[in-house]
Amino acid sequence: NQEESDQLGELSLGGDMSEEENVRRAKIRYSRKSSVSAECFKDTQHESAKPLKDVPKSDEARGRIQAALGENILFQGLDAQTTTAVVNAMEEVRVSTGAVVIQEGDPGDNFYIVEQGTADVFLKRVDNGQRAILSYKRGDGFGELALMYNCPRAATVKATSDMTLWSLDRVSFRRLLISNLVSKRQRFESFLDSVIILSSMDKYERSVVADCLIEDTAKDGNAIVKQGDSGELADKFYIIVEGECRATITKDGKEAEVKRIKTGEYFGEIALMQSVPRKATVYAVGDVRLLALDRKAFNRMLGPVESIIKRNMEQYKSYEQALAEQSSI
Repeated sequence: NQEESDQLGELSLGGDMSEEENVRRAKIRYSRKSSVSAECFKDTQHESAKPLKDVPKSDEARGRIQAALGENILFQGLDAQTTTAVVNAMEEVRVSTGAVVIQEGDPGDNFYIVEQGTADVFLKRVDNGQRAILSYKRGDGFGELALMYNCPRAATVKATSDMTLWSLDRVSFRRLLISNLVSKRQRFESFLDSVIILSSMDKYERSVVADCLIEDTAKDGNAIVKQGDSGELADKFYIIVEGECRATITKDGKEAEVKRIKTGEYFGEIALMQSVPRKATVYAVGDVRLLALDRKAFNRMLGPVESIIKRNMEQYKSYEQALAEQSSI
């Protein structure tokens, strides 16, 4: 409803704040648009009775949709049947540079995922809608808030290049994705409450993190990240849900353990925050359950705890310290 939209999708900007601070808060507020309660996700009987869309398309088009879905966090973890239904329901939309894809205040009818091109996000309360607060590119999705809440669009999205989008209608979005989001949040939220690094976040910020998490596992002795990895091999941040890991650094052919990482602790942040290759190898000690955030979600969601993460990074043992400790045993 509109009240909930105002609470989560709109801004609360301070007149005595700098413009940069207002924009920073705008980004955080708009990023919280996925943080919605299970109450908002309840299907009406009318919606459940409607047949899902099935838009004819070529195998080539299906492959393009699958590739786009694979880059968007909302669709990770869907079972094969649900993913097929999503692909069936999606329609291709092409827009030209400068076109308005969604307009703030309009009714919401579709969710969009970007296959090609870029777009900017504008809010009326930031420079009267003249200054972009976010940008979208391949793999990004937008438009879900209005579909979740049955409320007007919370922002304007304007194409900054020619774009190819895939749209998912409101009924299909709610039927196919909402239950998955609710289940995911219920599994993760209580655990995230116990993660010390996230304790300074409010419940909405933790909900956004929960929506973006990817479940992973590692067997005893497996290397989860490897020293020297870069690019796609160094694009995830991990939190341990269950189990223990050990981090090692190899130098001049000698490997030294520098840290033990336990349940509720994390690793992988250095490569993401400093855009450098992995500094250490992290092995599973016994079977380990993990939650991961990709680089894009990490950079967008963990701003409120960035200073804490940086402070903790300074506490890591150096290779020389670890080797000296091992030699003295």
